[in-house]
Amino acid sequence: MARKKRKRKPLKANPKRQADAQLRGYLYQIWHSVNAWLDLADGEILYLEGAEDFDLLSNDTDTATQVKHTQRPITLRSQEVNDAINNFWELQTDNPDRRVKFRFLTRSKIGKETRSSFGKGHSGLEVWSRCSDDEPAIKKISDFLQTDGKISGEVKDFLKGSSPQEIHEQLIEPITWETGSKDASFVEKSISDKLVLHGNRQPIPIPPSDAKKVVDHLLKEALTVATQEENRELTKVRFLEIFEDQTTQKVPIQHLQRLQMLATRTIPANNTNAAFSAGSSDITIQSYHHIQTDIPPIYLDVVVPRTELLTDIQTKLQSDGMVVIQGGVDTGKTTLAKLTANAIDTDWFWLKFTDKEASQIVQTYSNLLMQ
Repeated sequence: MARKKRKRKPLKANPKRQADAQLRGYLYQIWHSVNAWLDLADGEILYLEGAEDFDLLSNDTDTATQVKHTQRPITLRSQEVNDAINNFWELQTDNPDRRVKFRFLTRSKIGKETRSSFGKGHSGLEVWSRCSDDEPAIKKISDFLQTDGKISGEVKDFLKGSSPQEIHEQLIEPITWETGSKDASFVEKSISDKLVLHGNRQPIPIPPSDAKKVVDHLLKEALTVATQEENRELTKVRFLEIFEDQTTQKVPIQHLQRLQMLATRTIPANNTNAAFSAGSSDITIQSYHHIQTDIPPIYLDVVVPRTELLTDIQTKLQSDGMVVIQGGVDTGKTTLAKLTANAIDTDWFWLKFTDKEASQIVQTYSNLLMQ
């Protein structure tokens, strides 16, 4: 009788020495970094591990973002809140020639201070976010920070000698408390959705399944860049490069040259001419023995002639030997290819580009090139 194999248990360990919380926090930071990366406008730069966890540098305003994975409620008495105020003030002081803002992003929700002067049911951070030109509210925040807060001497000196308007413009308005942020899975979904939409906006739309595969590569890039000693920048251009690289099927140049030859000369094996039409990023080709030697019928009751467009295509075929038809779903690419073939008096063969894997595409190309 075989002995039952015992399940291996982890070694007994001291939980205080385990870094799972820190790792979750760092991963949360990276997810938000990638999410911000996808929102970059032309010319903007996302700098990782700079002044804060990531800094968005643009022409008119630079925003430093601190990311916290903690979930306990925070108030104006919280150490991390006061640290953020002090860090912002130091950052603003060190960059007098730049317009600096500070974003405190956390999973924590806003709590209420005990024994405060913000009024029953009100919290200091809520008052901070909506005080605007409310001078009494601004004064309450200033008095509370000077009395109950853990702010630096520099911030305290500023509060003592400044008007409510100056306090609002130079301290309150530049700092945003983004509380109650969603967990990492929500941020990951946001990234995936942005990639799907980006792929769909391409001249040849990228299927959602392919666009979502780019997520892991962006995460790896952000982790790599964040741990470099220098050059910790992410740009929109770099995102576009990675997206293209991960959603493009590369074909050796000699294969393309061979295909051009097939499009412009008679193939000895079957004495037919070749014209290739492409309509989507997931174009595939049936196995070689399924190639049709006639043009499939047009299954439409009414077909717009599009005479001028057909003439342009025929001219292009005669001059270059190849035409690529691009467009979104259900825009008439296949119908246009059939109309073109029917209008030109020659022999054709037809490749069906639907539901094939990349390996099948490569095999079909190889079979064609051997003819």
